[in-house]
Amino acid sequence: MRDKVKAEFEQICRLIDQNEYISFDIYDTALLRNVLYPSDIFDIVEMTLSEQRIAIVEFKRLRIASESEARRRSVSEDITIDDIYRVVMERIGTALSEQALQLELEVERKFTVANRFIKQVYDYARERGKLILFISDMYLPPTVLTELLLKNGYDQYDALLVSGEDGCSKATGSRYRQLQDLYPSTMSWLHIGDNLVSDYENARKAGINAYYYKSVRERAGMSVIDNGRGRLTLRQSLMKALQINACETTDEYDYWERFGRLTVSSLFYGFTTWLMEGLRGQENVYFLSRDGYLPYLLYKRLALHRADVPQAQYIYASRRAYQIPNIIHIPQDEAIELLIANNKVPGHSITLQEIFDNLRLDKLKDYDNKFEMFGLSDFTYELRGQRDIHATRELLKSIYPDIMAHLKEEAELLRTYLQQQGIEGKHRVNVVDVGWRASTHKALHDMTGMNVYGYYLGTIENVYTDIADKVSAFVFNLGRPHQLRKHIMENVMMYEFLFSAPHGSLIGFKQDGRRVVPVLKDLEENSAVIAAMNGIQIGVLAMADEYEQYADYLQGMKVEEALSDFMAFIEAKRYEDLMAFSELTAVVGIGDSKSKQKYVSVIPSGVSQKIKRAAMRQSVTNLWPGAIVMTGSKEAAASRWRHVGNRLYIQFNGGRRKKLLGLMVKGIKDPKRAMRYVRGSIVDQIKSLIRKA
Repeated sequence: MRDKVKAEFEQICRLIDQNEYISFDIYDTALLRNVLYPSDIFDIVEMTLSEQRIAIVEFKRLRIASESEARRRSVSEDITIDDIYRVVMERIGTALSEQALQLELEVERKFTVANRFIKQVYDYARERGKLILFISDMYLPPTVLTELLLKNGYDQYDALLVSGEDGCSKATGSRYRQLQDLYPSTMSWLHIGDNLVSDYENARKAGINAYYYKSVRERAGMSVIDNGRGRLTLRQSLMKALQINACETTDEYDYWERFGRLTVSSLFYGFTTWLMEGLRGQENVYFLSRDGYLPYLLYKRLALHRADVPQAQYIYASRRAYQIPNIIHIPQDEAIELLIANNKVPGHSITLQEIFDNLRLDKLKDYDNKFEMFGLSDFTYELRGQRDIHATRELLKSIYPDIMAHLKEEAELLRTYLQQQGIEGKHRVNVVDVGWRASTHKALHDMTGMNVYGYYLGTIENVYTDIADKVSAFVFNLGRPHQLRKHIMENVMMYEFLFSAPHGSLIGFKQDGRRVVPVLKDLEENSAVIAAMNGIQIGVLAMADEYEQYADYLQGMKVEEALSDFMAFIEAKRYEDLMAFSELTAVVGIGDSKSKQKYVSVIPSGVSQKIKRAAMRQSVTNLWPGAIVMTGSKEAAASRWRHVGNRLYIQFNGGRRKKLLGLMVKGIKDPKRAMRYVRGSIVDQIKSLIRKA
C-alpha cells in the first residue's frame, strides 16, 4: 500500500488501537458486489431466468415492486428477504417465487467479494485481539451473510447483527441504542461504514466513535444512489464495478496500470471477444506487429477458456516493410506517391532523409549530385510545398531503376519470411491489426496471391477495392458508422498509442544464415513511453482475467460499451491525465522516421500571454488534439481551475466558430437578449466544467 491508501489505513489503525470494540458495516464496506448497483443483481436474475426458460416476466420490476410493498406492510424497522418473496409469491405463485429466491441468493454469492482494504483493517483488529462485530441494515438472512463473510476471509468475529432479523437498524439509531445495552462501554467502540448518516452520524449521536469509509463508487466519482444505472448497461455496470473494486481498494497500481484497468480494458476485451467470435472455425490467425501485440497477448489468454478458435501467431509487419516492397506490383506514378506520402498527423512533414531511409538505398551512392538538378539541397531537406513535392517526384523518377532493383530484393526476403511463418500455401489467411486503410493486408494479398482476411479495430472508406470485401472491423468498417469513424480518426494517435508494443517498429528483413530475420528500429529513447506501455498491458491483462469470471454476462458486448471509458477520457482532459501524457512522445511517419511529436503541450506558469496563446494554437497539432496544461508551484491547489481554463479555450476555439458567428449576427439584432444568453452560457459552462474537474 502506498500514498493515500496507506495513510488511510494507518489512520484507521490508530483509531482501532484506541478502542476495544470494532464493528464493520457489511455491504459496500467489508463486502463488495461486482456490479455497480444492488438492483443490477435483479437484472442478472432476470437474464438467468430467461436463459433457463423460467416463465417470470420482467422479474426486476416485480422484485423492486415487491420489496416496496413489503416495506409498506411492515410494522418493523426493516424487512427480510422472506417478507419480500411472500409478496412475490402472491403474484406469481409458490413454485416460481421459490425458484427466483434461490436464484437471487445464488447470484448474490457469485457476485460478492471481499473489500481488500477493509479486509486488511479487519486483520489488523483481529491480530490485536479486538472484539469484532459485523452490523448490517440488510434483508439477507444471517445464515447467508455468515456464509459470505466466511467465504471472503472474515472467519473470526464475535457477533453478527442484522436489521432484518431483529428489527433494529442503524438508519433509525435503534441499533446503537441496543449496543449500549448489550455492551458495557460504547465509549471504547469504533464503527466503520460507508453510509454517512447510518454508519457515521447516527453512531456519533449515540456516543460511539465512527469512521466514515467512502464507498468505492464515491471514491471513483460515481453516484452512490441506485438510479437504475442511468445510461450504463448491465455489461458496463459489471465491468466498471470490477474495475473500481480493484483500483479503489489499493494503491499498489501506478498511474499506467490504473489507466489500463479503468480506462481501456473494456476496449481491448470488447475488441478481442468480438474477434474470437469472428474467427470461430478458422484454421489460423496472425497478429501483425506492432499494433497487434496486446490483442495477441489477450487473445492467447482468453483462448484458454474458449473452444473452436485458432491458435494465434505473432508476426513482424509494418507498412514500411510490406507496403514499400509491394511497390514492385503497382504503377510507377502510384509508387512514387506512396514514397513521398507523409503520415496524416497535423504538424508532421517528411524529409528526403526519411524517403531514402525508407527505401534503404545506399546514401553514399552518388544521389546527392542530383539534388541541385531538381532544386533540392540535401538529405535533411524538408518537403513543404507543392514545388518541393514535384521536385522530389522527378528525383525519384530519375533513380527509379535503382529503387526497383533494391525493392525486388526486399520483396524476396519478405516472401521467404512469410514462408518461414507458415503463411504461404494456405487456403485462407486471417490477420489482425489496428486498421484504417488495410495497406499491410493489401501487400500480403499482392505478395502471396492468397485469400487474406483482415480483422481490425476500424477501417476507413478508401480501403483498397480488391480487398474491401475481405475486411471486418469492430468499431467502424469502411468508414461506417460515420460518428465513430470521426471520433477515432480525430484522435488517431491516441488510439495507436494504446496498440503500441515494447519493441521497435519493423524496418525490413535481412538474411541471417539460412533464415530471414526482422530488422527492428531502435525503441524510442523515452523511458516514460516504455513504462506506460508496460503498465497498460499489465492492467488490461489483469482486468481481462477478472472479466472472464463473468464472461457469460459480457457476451455480445456493443461497441459503445467497449469504447465509452476511453472516449470519455479523451474528452475530459483531466489535469492528472494531461500531466501523465505530457511525458510521452511518439515517432510519426512511415518506417525509419525521426519525426517526434508530443501528446500534450505544457506551459510553465509565469510565461507571457503571447507565449500562452501561441502554445494554445499549437496544441491542435498535438497527438492528443487540443491537450494543453499549465504547470506551476501550486499545481495541486490550482489544477481544477487550470482544467476549467483549458476546457473553455478548447470549447470556444475548436469547432464552435460557425455557431458563434451565427449568434453574433443575432446579437446585433437583439443586444439585450444576446447579453443574457452569453452570461447564462458562460456561467453554465464554468459550473459544468468545475463539476467535471
